[in-house]
Amino acid sequence: MPQLKDIVRSARLERGLTMTEFAAAAGLSQSAVACLEYGGRATLPTIQRLASFLQRPVQELDPDGSAIKRRITDPRSPRVRRARPREMEILRDQLVVLHASFNMAHARVCAALRADDMAALAEARQRQVHVLEEQGQLIDAYVALRRGMPGLHQLDAEPDAQLTPGAATPM
Repeated sequence: MPQLKDIVRSARLERGLTMTEFAAAAGLSQSAVACLEYGGRATLPTIQRLASFLQRPVQELDPDGSAIKRRITDPRSPRVRRARPREMEILRDQLVVLHASFNMAHARVCAALRADDMAALAEARQRQVHVLEEQGQLIDAYVALRRGMPGLHQLDAEPDAQLTPGAATPM
């Protein structure tokens, strides 16, 4: 399988074009074409433009899918920066609301204890358990999002770490 640098160079030479002319025809900069011809990494938009210009499938220019993988998982990618932080912001907001709900349930537990009201105590305790379960689910979702953003959190180095009640969690 020929490498991208070989495909770009041979396509340019077959057409009898300079790097500048080839770049203009393909909708790229001359420096991008030079970088590719010398073995540099291509971004997904660059590969898509080349594929369109050369009338070849994207998979032929990026057979291992490395440009696509970088685009999806690179935390510096605008797509990742826009998508995940918004989801994480929503999860953090939900955790704040749950924290307030837990505090209210705790206040009810204390009031029931002072009043020696066993029915109210059982009800308040059940609410606490429900809030803690929801909180655990939200934290698991948050951690899963963070794991998908390599290099940004120490949990990335512990892919099999489990969050269990009472366990110390690095945050």
